[in-house]
Amino acid sequence: MKKQVITYKKIDDLIPYARNSRTHSEDQINQLASLIKEFGFRGAILIDGDNGIIAGHGRVLACKKLGLTDIPTVDG
Repeated sequence: MKKQVITYKKIDDLIPYARNSRTHSEDQINQLASLIKEFGFRGAILIDGDNGIIAGHGRVLACKKLGLTDIPTVDG
């Protein structure tokens, strides 16, 4: 089993998946931002080897709303 390593990456270096079928309303982004602000970041963004986002698009948008610049990621 491959050991997962959390790496902090610049949020602007992450690339959203262009064909992501999941969308998030502004209310959902605001809720995620509130949760991150209150409880901290509890789940790393899953990325591929080229900084492409596999899972966590909504959390990335919430982090941008909060002005965060470096966020935890894990290679998938």
